[in-house]
Amino acid sequence: MQVNVKWDFGDTDLEDVDYTAALKESGLPHTVTIPKHIVEEWKTEGDVVITDWLSDKYGFTHFGWD
Repeated sequence: MQVNVKWDFGDTDLEDVDYTAALKESGLPHTVTIPKHIVEEWKTEGDVVITDWLSDKYGFTHFGWD
């Protein structure tokens, strides 16, 4: 499963930079492949599983994913 992530650059050195430039400069991916064990947990536990995994893995919060 792949998701597109809208990262939150607020309260970082990139908060005043255009989103596309901030994404490039940060090195964060726009599209992320979610591991199978996280997808399985998501099926029963809901969106918070992927939300938390993304933040834990990349060290950034986000405005959501689809």
